[in-house]
Amino acid sequence: MSPERIVVVGAGIGGVHTCQALRAQGYDGDVILVGDELDEPYDRPPLSKAFLQGKKQTSDLTLVSPEQWRSLQIEVRTGHRAIGIDPASRAVIVSGYEPVRYDRLVVATGSYNRPLSIRGATLEGVFSLRSLRDATALREAARSGHRAVVIGAGFIGCEVAASLRQLGLEVAVVEVAEVPLLRVVGTEAGQFLIRLHRRHGVTMLTGTGVTEIRGHRRVEDVVTSTGAVIPTDLVVVAVGVRPALDWLLESGLADGGGITVDVSLRSRDPHVFAIGDVARFPDPVTHSLIRVEHWDVARAHAAHVARALLGSQQPYSILPYFWSDVFDVTLQYAGHCEQWNQIVVRGSTDETSFSVFYCVDGRVRAVLSVNSPRDFRHARTLVEAQVPVRTAILEDSSADLRQFGRTEDR
Repeated sequence: MSPERIVVVGAGIGGVHTCQALRAQGYDGDVILVGDELDEPYDRPPLSKAFLQGKKQTSDLTLVSPEQWRSLQIEVRTGHRAIGIDPASRAVIVSGYEPVRYDRLVVATGSYNRPLSIRGATLEGVFSLRSLRDATALREAARSGHRAVVIGAGFIGCEVAASLRQLGLEVAVVEVAEVPLLRVVGTEAGQFLIRLHRRHGVTMLTGTGVTEIRGHRRVEDVVTSTGAVIPTDLVVVAVGVRPALDWLLESGLADGGGITVDVSLRSRDPHVFAIGDVARFPDPVTHSLIRVEHWDVARAHAAHVARALLGSQQPYSILPYFWSDVFDVTLQYAGHCEQWNQIVVRGSTDETSFSVFYCVDGRVRAVLSVNSPRDFRHARTLVEAQVPVRTAILEDSSADLRQFGRTEDR
């Protein structure tokens, strides 16, 4: 029997798409979407790219219009911050409001930015980028600023650095690792990202931390761990995120690493599901528990959890995927591989079109493609099939990868 009321906490792409998917699947019970931001639900990926560059406006980011919400008969409660749940009475505790009762609950609260705990981190002119209001404030500051320092060279850091540079600012990136995204893409692709940014005029300082942000009320310069002093008009802190689960820690469903769910994305409480950044779910390839902080995964989780809420027993089986645009380059990544014993490059990382295969015991666990959509499309089948493929085949740009997704390379 279908639940009478489904409550979704979190109004990002995961939460919004869960609501839409429930109606598309024919669910006619109550659906309530609870979000802590005052703004109507919006799309986040453009914040660090097209929106920051002024190519998109606030109205372009709206995920669902008020009229569409009404036609879907979904109650949207923005500005409602969840602070806990009462599992016994099946209710979400909301700050300043009455508890919201549920038959089934979907947790889709995404992530918080990690703070930078150094002197000067709260000066005027120091920004982080997670919300529309963050992006709006940063865009306004960039209009009058001439110099920027980005602390952290993860995906958001690289995207923000590229956007600010394209706006004409002098940009320096400070990254504690030897290359950007070292744990995700490895040394070869990381070195490519350094060259890409430098080619566009970004100063890349890697293997270097930040010890202090200085200024009188407003930021004036950044001091690195090597003692270098970088004058700047604004600073963007992009040192990673953590799951937005503080409100659930007392429930026992969550810890600092997420909410563990099964192949239906159901937690150990049968009435509570989790998706997106907060979910620690079984990898469709290795079956080990993983957590992935990307838009496409949250959207895929949403479609699956809607079916699971309505009784589907089908296990979640979609390969993790993400993409990023940096300057004139599109990066696509499929699979999940935190430890590999071989990296194979197809093409050359000295060029702006190549693919990188992350292999474990001769099988491709993940692939990164840079401006290589055709290679990427075929390489995904290798990750899904988990068949052994020789290094020489992966390196050979003339070899057709499709055949190895169907049968073993002999």
